[in-house]
Amino acid sequence: MARRRPSSISQGHIAHTPTLAGHGHGAMRAGITHQDCVDSVIARIRHCNLKSVVLVGHSFGGTVVQKVAEQVPDRIASLVFLDALILEHNQRVFDVLPSVFLDSLTTKNGDAPAVASFENTGHILPPPPWETWRDNFIQDAPEPLAQWAWEQLSPKPAQVNLDNLDLTRFYSLDIPKSLIYC
Repeated sequence: MARRRPSSISQGHIAHTPTLAGHGHGAMRAGITHQDCVDSVIARIRHCNLKSVVLVGHSFGGTVVQKVAEQVPDRIASLVFLDALILEHNQRVFDVLPSVFLDSLTTKNGDAPAVASFENTGHILPPPPWETWRDNFIQDAPEPLAQWAWEQLSPKPAQVNLDNLDLTRFYSLDIPKSLIYC
């Protein structure tokens, strides 16, 4: 739910951190769609009657803020994409993920589910293997911090990565956008 940082409040800012549907420890993941994630953010915006929102999306969250902006553009002051995935019209998350990540999810020994099998099953997507996480997502962190962060990862609903997004309206919006690439 909402987390407030004293420094943010003293500067007149309040940060809201809604949990996306199907994410977090113990969440139901099967059958969760990309739109369910979008609906989580929109519900927070409406519940708190937020206006002039600076909407920040990190990683997968970039795809979520794209759709949120389409659906409640009157509530959004600007968009910030922080090391975020940004889709083109009719793309899906799996279309833009790094191949090394996708390859790490492919069956090697017959025990782990292959990415292709998710397309018809609605399964969950396990966290990436340690090596993939370390080498591609947190390679500059000290080893103990990287290990701790990897241990905090939880499975994701697979369907959110497979839904093609109609972004026609997003690319016609006149909302200021910032891209931050670290």
